[in-house]
Amino acid sequence: MPSLLPDLFSEAEWLGLRNHFRLSERQLQVARWICRGCTNDAIAARLRLSEGTVRVYTDGLYKRMGVQSRLGLLVRIVEATRSSRGEHPRRAP
Repeated sequence: MPSLLPDLFSEAEWLGLRNHFRLSERQLQVARWICRGCTNDAIAARLRLSEGTVRVYTDGLYKRMGVQSRLGLLVRIVEATRSSRGEHPRRAP
């Protein structure tokens, strides 16, 4: 089951994100696989959960992070990581 993308962040960054958003270990695992491009079905297989359980975790992540989609989740995580690195968001010219 190859994912579409490599892991985007270091272990320390994921731990920081977990603390920043107050995520459970399982929520963090689901978020990581979402960020790597996995579908709910693929995440369920990797974590040995039902697809419905993954949907529950995904919906909880969206609510906790104030987003409505997988792309929104990824953007929020990238923004939080860049902020923790001291980087500023890029502005369009």
